[in-house]
Amino acid sequence: MATPTPPLSGNAVPAARRCALDVLTDVLGTQRPLQEALDARLSGDPALKTSPKDRALATNLVYGTLRHMGRLESILGRFLRKPGNVPPAGSRILLAAAYELLFLHRIPAYATLNWAVEAMKRQVGPQLAGLANAVLRKVADIGPAHQDLSTYRRGNDFKQAAAAYYSLPPWLIDLLIKEKGREEALLYMEAFLREPPLGLRINRTRPGHEAVFTSIATMHACLGAELPWIMLHPDNDLDVASLVEKGMASRQSAASQAALQALQPADWPTPVWDACAGHGGKTLWLVEAGVQPVWASDVHRGRLAGLKTDAVRLGLPVPPVFAASGTQPPPLRHAPRTILLDAPCTGLGVIARRPDIKWHRRPEEVQTLARVQRQLLERCWSVLPSGGRLAYITCTLTHAENAGQVERFLAGHADARELTRHATPPASLAREFFFASLLEKR
Repeated sequence: MATPTPPLSGNAVPAARRCALDVLTDVLGTQRPLQEALDARLSGDPALKTSPKDRALATNLVYGTLRHMGRLESILGRFLRKPGNVPPAGSRILLAAAYELLFLHRIPAYATLNWAVEAMKRQVGPQLAGLANAVLRKVADIGPAHQDLSTYRRGNDFKQAAAAYYSLPPWLIDLLIKEKGREEALLYMEAFLREPPLGLRINRTRPGHEAVFTSIATMHACLGAELPWIMLHPDNDLDVASLVEKGMASRQSAASQAALQALQPADWPTPVWDACAGHGGKTLWLVEAGVQPVWASDVHRGRLAGLKTDAVRLGLPVPPVFAASGTQPPPLRHAPRTILLDAPCTGLGVIARRPDIKWHRRPEEVQTLARVQRQLLERCWSVLPSGGRLAYITCTLTHAENAGQVERFLAGHADARELTRHATPPASLAREFFFASLLEKR
């Protein structure tokens, strides 16, 4: 059994870096979801509760390190004789420090070296502190060259260079090129490297919402908008917290909203059952759009915990909420006439927002999750009456989970027809990619 990494303590390693290293330990060591791990560490560290600046730095360090980890590993590997001999805790220190040196230019290199060497002494031992100092000094000297794909080329091996530069596992590069072609695959790879925009959902039930929408949509930072969604550059001056607190807006991916909107929910027969509601973002989108009634369920009761609170914040009627598996008959007195199936998937379309996905996923999971989706589609279809509709949505890119899944379903169901289909364009500024299809039962 591996020896647990001792937590960093004391003031020698700044709080933001301590937090970042602890989160990387959780994510890379135990495969805990990134945002969940970050939230837990931020809320558990008294030094960070009162420092928005340190909280922001910790968040940047974690997301940036995981977003660029393949590139960072490639660069560090040049200066380590035997990278495999560095303990995992030491590797995480080197990765976070290398990210800080190459991407966070406002932080002096000496400050990065100081905390990284101290962290190496405390977590790994003094014997590797000198190595960390020497290696990180060489990393600092690379400069802008790390942003050039040719830096990572060895001969004509494009895949090896792409895996390093775009920080993606080779199997995923193979899948993208095979299914999308090289030109389109490169658009996805570029998108995954960038921080995605801030997505907002304007609450259409609030008085004055149109004026708020217009004022935000005309901001210089706005990258796109179509009521109710707005997409803003990550660096913007909008007081988002105030809008959310007042119930005028909610944080929600613009690409996700656009996918739902493309299926024309205003025309859906009701009642609507959101069978995999998660945290309820799409449920409340529908309620705000005036779709009534809407029922929400998820197999994980904990995910639904915040839905009622959010409904109250937004001034909305609280929709019926219950725990249920979409693969089992729903505990409903009346049959829904539309089922929203935001299906569990590999999540490969939202790597920009959740960079941990690319390091946690395995190629065999594509088919595993495709089978789960087929089960959900079959069960939901069996519940629908004639004339009912099924809205199928994923946040992934694979053919097996998207178009291939729908086409297979249509081929096996003579009573099904597809009304519309949507896929986020590969060049979208959203940098997140969703698939959606609306089916009708004859």
